Amino acid sequence: MSESLTLTFAELEFVLALRPRRGAALRGSLGFEADEGAPSLTRAGLASLLARGLCETADTAERATLPDLRFNGELSVLLTALSDDGGSTTTAAAWCAERGGVVHVVDGRGVRIALFPQRLGRFRTEVLDAAESVSALLQRFLSRYLAEGTTSALVATSARGGESAAVALAVDAAGQWSASDSLQNPDHAVPMSRARALERIAAVFDGRPAAAQSDPR
Repeated sequence: MSESLTLTFAELEFVLALRPRRGAALRGSLGFEADEGAPSLTRAGLASLLARGLCETADTAERATLPDLRFNGELSVLLTALSDDGGSTTTAAAWCAERGGVVHVVDGRGVRIALFPQRLGRFRTEVLDAAESVSALLQRFLSRYLAEGTTSALVATSARGGESAAVALAVDAAGQWSASDSLQNPDHAVPMSRARALERIAAVFDGRPAAAQSDPR
């Protein structure tokens, strides 16, 4: 298995500058400044990508991304997803006691890629199966941090065009689940079973109920 690609925040700033419409929404989720990155920062990102061999000058007549640059691998997938103005961006944060994680998922043009924030302004990328439902993706992410008998939580949001969706789940030390979402009880959490809480993820993000899935162990 090949090692996943990790981008610096400057490299990601440059990529987002190439796709300003989708990039604007993703910038907020990533915690970047509201405005596009400074020219010096994006130039530094491009210089880093070139130095690392992650993009190269192209002498062919095909110039789909920039007049003289070619992107391969995960960068090509990310740019393809960001080129779809009708695509979606999903962000999820989960934690269990002192352990937690965040993922940003970009969908578009039949591809899907995840960005996992790392220390020191880096983002690990992972190409995902675009055919998998968003709810299944979120349930897999939740399973990494859910621990029975330990306080756990998940907050997930998704945006596509002018539409948005959100779910918040929590599990207390006694194992009691509660949830709120943008379709039902958006301003307060309601106690419910684990199966019902997972069904709410499917109802909100997939638009239909789905059978709860067991957490992989």
